[in-house]
Amino acid sequence: MALQDILKKIEDEAKKKSAFIRQVADDEIKKIREEAQIKADARREEIEQKIETQSATVIEKSKILAGMEGRSQALRQKREVIDQAYEEVEEALDALSDDDYVSLLSDMMKHALKTVEKGTLVVPANRLQLIKDAIRKANADFEIDSETHDFKGGFVLMSGKVEINLSFPYLVQKIVRPATELEVAKILFS
Repeated sequence: MALQDILKKIEDEAKKKSAFIRQVADDEIKKIREEAQIKADARREEIEQKIETQSATVIEKSKILAGMEGRSQALRQKREVIDQAYEEVEEALDALSDDDYVSLLSDMMKHALKTVEKGTLVVPANRLQLIKDAIRKANADFEIDSETHDFKGGFVLMSGKVEINLSFPYLVQKIVRPATELEVAKILFS
């Protein structure tokens, strides 16, 4: 064999080995690309799933918050209606005729006499004469404080360390309202 033939044979074998190595490299590249694509697809799927879950959570939270805000506004409006109802009760008491006012206060004084026999009444300025009439009608030994106050109707009885608040605002807000608010709400909103 001539040198030329040996070189040709070496060259042909080198080309075959080179082609084989290139084929192996191409196969490896193809395999790596396929694995990378599979991983990328899996990661994309995972990210999409995560986004979908997070979106659903955000939407659900938004619905819950919107519902809570709606209920809160409805509750505020109901509270305003209830407040208005009790304000109207106070106004109705304040608007009693003079005879009804004197009768009511006289009855209140008679009940107060069961706790105290003598005392001083703190009264609203605009009802001074009617209070005097109620004291006479109740046959009570109450004096009227020289300083009048700005509350609507009723009186505050003070005797020593005892203070009995029978002013209309106090009675409505602290006595009547707590005892009747649930029933009033049922009546108004059922």
